[in-house]
Amino acid sequence: MFRQIHRTQTMTILLCLLALAGRCALAQDQPSEVTTDSAAYCTKLYDRVQQLRQAAPAPPSREAMDLTAEGQHMCDEGLARGGVMRLRRALHILLHADDGP
Repeated sequence: MFRQIHRTQTMTILLCLLALAGRCALAQDQPSEVTTDSAAYCTKLYDRVQQLRQAAPAPPSREAMDLTAEGQHMCDEGLARGGVMRLRRALHILLHADDGP
């Protein structure tokens, strides 16, 4: 009986390891995007915000406009972390503008 339980546990462990190895292989096939508080990431976020603003059917909210301006100014001044935070918030507002209050 002990051998039967031991064999079952061993098989379960092996199956789990194989499943985990498959997930790792899938994760490696997909490129990951590293986002850091850098000037390059500021530019990327700002460009995305501008694309959304241009494509929007209505003018963006004042909050989104202010956050975009503040974020870009901070990025220009070398304060990438604060700039990224504001640009992300502006992007979130623009992406969810149709969600309502």
